[in-house]
Amino acid sequence: MNVATTRAEVGIRELKNGLSKYIDRVRAGEEVIVTDRGRPVAR
Repeated sequence: MNVATTRAEVGIRELKNGLSKYIDRVRAGEEVIVTDRGRPVAR
């Protein structure tokens, strides 16, 4: 079984401004990678 997952990269400032939107995306199964100045710091 091959499960396709979607992935989004978001900067810290954008994450702060739209936190509930990104929480909803994670709840739906999407991977969200948080970046700081273009470098991944969390997922």
